Amino acid sequence: LDLSEKQLGQIQSHAVTAVQQSAREPNPSAAGFLNLEKAVDRSVLTADQRTAYEAIKKKKPMRSLK
Repeated sequence: LDLSEKQLGQIQSHAVTAVQQSAREPNPSAAGFLNLEKAVDRSVLTADQRTAYEAIKKKKPMRSLK
């Protein structure tokens, strides 16, 4: 996705928040990943990066969240 250093830092910050917010969920790993993905999509990625990420997800969807 050709992320900038600033974007990588933002993603790391969002990851900490996502882990904290999902700690009490039945499946914390899955919830944390989904929270992180939503936050990054909403506030870090550019429109072109979002389009590229969607194409990656279509080509290689997650097989399991376990």
